[in-house]
This record gives sequence, structure tokens and C-alpha cells, in this order.
Amino acid sequence: MAGKPNNRDAAALSAGAVALSNSAMLAALIGHLRRIGAISAEAERDMYENALQMLEESQGDDQSGVFAAARELIAEHLKPHSSKLAT
Repeated sequence: MAGKPNNRDAAALSAGAVALSNSAMLAALIGHLRRIGAISAEAERDMYENALQMLEESQGDDQSGVFAAARELIAEHLKPHSSKLAT
């Protein structure tokens, strides 16, 4: 049946939606804490660096590309041009 997602597609869509919403909420929380002065720019950077380290330590021999994609997304927050880390 074209147009109707199968169980596998629905599960992948659901997992993707959960991951995306969690990522958005966490990024919003970190940004908010930074804006209200609850954390410093250095602390914000440390959070992203720790997240990268946690991914690297837990990826094992994963060949799916999920860990690599997650690392790339987190690394974006560490780039100098990111306004989120501006002092």
C-alpha cells in the first residue's frame, strides 16, 4: 500500500521525532541557561564537549552512521561562528 507507512517506517519516524524533540529541548535549555547567566560560555562549551566525548566512548563499532551524525550536530555548537557561544 503506497502512502501508508508500515510498522518499521512508523517506528523509525517515531524514534526520529523523539530524538529531534529531545535535542531541541536540550539545546533550548542550554541556550536559556546561558542567556539568563546561570552558566558561563565556558560551561556551555564544556557541556557540548562532554556530550561529544560520551558519544565517542559509547559508539563501539556502530556502522549505521547515527553516532557520526550526532557528533557532527554537536560539533556545530563548538564552532567559533556559533552565536550561542558568543560572550
